[in-house]
Amino acid sequence: MPIKNYDPVIALLRSAFLANSDLYGVVSDEIYPDYINAIENPVFPNLTIHMDDSISLKNKIPSSECYYYVYGWTKNGPDEASYLFNLTVDTIDLKPPVGLTMCRKVQGRAPLYDADTRTHYFMSKFLIYVPKSLMYT
Repeated sequence: MPIKNYDPVIALLRSAFLANSDLYGVVSDEIYPDYINAIENPVFPNLTIHMDDSISLKNKIPSSECYYYVYGWTKNGPDEASYLFNLTVDTIDLKPPVGLTMCRKVQGRAPLYDADTRTHYFMSKFLIYVPKSLMYT
């Protein structure tokens, strides 16, 4: 069985964020599958999603424990960064997108400021349990 040529967890998270009309009203389609420094000419405000770490669960039938970072970037000040943070957490924490077993925020900071991009941002880290079957087409 072939493996998908994209990260299916990022695809599910992105779909969940786009389905939230409040969040979509702020970021539109600007959700990138990488850290902001890797994006050429990003549009603000936006979200970035990338995986930090992944391990197989020993006692669960084929599942992985993964950590994903979700960042939100805005040029509209710290209030919008905090608002994006709250919308993001509310969208996926405790109610994972269909296809994921669990999604929990384990770390978060908002608002922060990045001098290189001159943007306010938030950082959130999520623990996600992923069935291994999700990786296959």
